[in-house]
Amino acid sequence: MSEYLDTSVIVKWFREEDEERRKEALILRDRIINFDSEFVMSYYGLFELIRAMVKHNYPKERVEEAFQSLNDLYEIDALKNVRLEEVLFLVKEIEIELKLYASDALHLASAINHGCKIFWSEDQHHLKSKTKEYMQKFDVEVKSL
Repeated sequence: MSEYLDTSVIVKWFREEDEERRKEALILRDRIINFDSEFVMSYYGLFELIRAMVKHNYPKERVEEAFQSLNDLYEIDALKNVRLEEVLFLVKEIEIELKLYASDALHLASAINHGCKIFWSEDQHHLKSKTKEYMQKFDVEVKSL
């Protein structure tokens, strides 16, 4: 079974100790590191992670470390990438159908394309009932931490 990770979950790994739902996010990270399931996230999520950290004034060294940590997960194949070219038309359809931003639609399309059964997100756009119902058509369950 494949599980997709939205960046909203990943960013919690690098936030402060008192970050809401950080412990649950770290449990998910441990599952990734232990290869408990197949985990998927578009490389675009790396850019979103950097933006979130820069926006919250994290030091450059910490941003670099977070980027490298995530990139390492791709290199050891604990995280799988979905190529943008593979989901181009589906992203367009999702943007139109659900009226989502491109990045939110990209993650949903990537999960669908890869055949993921679970889509992990803390993003309110993904947790709306309309989005959950749309994803059910593709046998994808949207879950929050």
